[in-house]
Amino acid sequence: MSLGPDQKRQIEIDDLGPFIPWAVQIDSSLRIQWVGPSLQKHGLTLAVGDHADQHLELKRPAMPIYQWDDLVSLVGKLVTWRCSGMEFDLRGAIHLQACGNAILLIGNPILRKAGDFGLFGITLSDFARHDTTPDLLLALQARDVSILEAVEATQNQAVSVLLRQSILDSAMDAMITIDMEGLVIEFNLAAVKMFGFARADVLGKSISELIVPQDMREDHEFSLLRYRQTGEAADLGQRIESPALRADGTIIPIEMAIVPFKYQGEGYFTASIRDLSKQKEAAAELAQSALFRQSILDSAMDAMITIDLDGLVAEFNDAAVRMFGYCRADALGKNISDLIIPPDFRKAHAQGLHHYRTTGKAKVLGQKLQLPAQRADGTEFPIEMAIVAFKYSESEFFTASIRDVTAEKKAQATIAQDAEQNRLLQRELDHRVTNMLAHLVMLCRRASMDSSEDSQAITSLKARIESMSKIHDLLGSESKSGLGMGQLVKMCIEPYETSSQSAIIKGPALRLTDKASITLAMVFNELAVNASKYGAFRYEEGIVKIEWKIQGGDEGTSALLISWEEMHDGAVPQLLHGGLGTEIIRAAIGYELGGNVELKTTPRGILFLATIPVSQALLDNK
Repeated sequence: MSLGPDQKRQIEIDDLGPFIPWAVQIDSSLRIQWVGPSLQKHGLTLAVGDHADQHLELKRPAMPIYQWDDLVSLVGKLVTWRCSGMEFDLRGAIHLQACGNAILLIGNPILRKAGDFGLFGITLSDFARHDTTPDLLLALQARDVSILEAVEATQNQAVSVLLRQSILDSAMDAMITIDMEGLVIEFNLAAVKMFGFARADVLGKSISELIVPQDMREDHEFSLLRYRQTGEAADLGQRIESPALRADGTIIPIEMAIVPFKYQGEGYFTASIRDLSKQKEAAAELAQSALFRQSILDSAMDAMITIDLDGLVAEFNDAAVRMFGYCRADALGKNISDLIIPPDFRKAHAQGLHHYRTTGKAKVLGQKLQLPAQRADGTEFPIEMAIVAFKYSESEFFTASIRDVTAEKKAQATIAQDAEQNRLLQRELDHRVTNMLAHLVMLCRRASMDSSEDSQAITSLKARIESMSKIHDLLGSESKSGLGMGQLVKMCIEPYETSSQSAIIKGPALRLTDKASITLAMVFNELAVNASKYGAFRYEEGIVKIEWKIQGGDEGTSALLISWEEMHDGAVPQLLHGGLGTEIIRAAIGYELGGNVELKTTPRGILFLATIPVSQALLDNK
């Protein structure tokens, strides 16, 4: 149709109706504006004004009709679409109208087989009288469908064979089919791999001579004969484990199921076969692993008991058998509470298990516990136990490592009893030594009162005894924590100090061993006595400076350094030798504590230096 210059107007959709029977017009708001006559007949749900995505579905490309731009992007491209309520697809294209705000979705029915014509109710009246193209397209489709169906009919048998073979070869299990005489009809790819025969070499051969071991062939032939005569076989439809023969002569374990069937009046058997070699090896390894695990458990010196979340015994090693008096077979599967837990503790045990099942938490896990336990004969004894939780095969368990501490408890009781006896003996000894020293002090006092010539010597002796008595009392009361270095120094020099400023004491807080306390007490007493006779404590302005510190030594060792320095304005001796006190000062530290001593004079007095290994002097060995 053409229009003259004076008849120019836009071609309306009604002018195109007869030429596009399978079409629908959609505006930019995705509303349906017009429906072609054939589509009106077969698209029963379509209505002008409806939204396009309510009724139309794009099949190729497969995409939803949500946006106008999506439809515009497909303009000029081949599309496949369908209208809801229709049983066939349409192939066509999308055209953008000249106004730019509407498209035409045009199609033609896709017919895939001859029966579709009648099934879909398509008639020539669906197409325009003046346009034969739709009729021609249908005719061409009908021709193509007829040719395809004819070809398919001639190829059905071949396709069926190929399909069957592809299914058989895709099976993971070996599939072997034999006839009633035992001749191989089918031998799939898995069977080729399992038994080592080529398929062409086994077809038509007796299965007995191929995979049945020599000593089983007679029974196999008899079973086939019996089935041919009676139609009965005991093993049909069941899983059978049996040895089988490979092409190289090796024997493998197999599991198979045999099914009889008929085809075109002839009887056959198909066997589905699985190689059990790896499964058997795994089972053997598992059994070996179980034996190995059990041997480890049974070689353990501690009792090892495993229970599940219900408290039922899953493992009970030999040490547990010996400790509790149950045999392993009697303990397995029993509730642990009834076996080894004393009655007074069973309720708490049950509550603990319940708490773990509901929360997954338990305070006792990973800790050393000391509890009473019960033997099979009902006797109770002390145990030490550590419990760990673990998972195995999606189930949870607890394993307890248990040690009988009866002997240990007895030893601890004996040690405690001996310690108490030693403490009592020590107290008695300390009491007697204190009394003896007190008597000596009293005798010294009376002697000093009665004698005028030796009063100074007796007074000095009294001071020494009083100092040693005080040190002895302190050692008796603080032997566990050690005697403080500063405390010892003050106690030794206190009887000889002339004033509160006559001594300077400086050093870190250290705790001395008993041996070091006694040895240093003797040394400090001698130094203090000498200072009161000849040195700093003799003079009113004299000062004694006492210091100590810890100093690192070679090869990671450390030492306690002690200095005693006297400063006064009196006469200073040229040499220090000869007296018993001086010998005690020089020898005691070396002999008793493994240290060394330097004793020398200075312009204002004397200097005493001692170096003692820390390991010999300090209680904390630092």
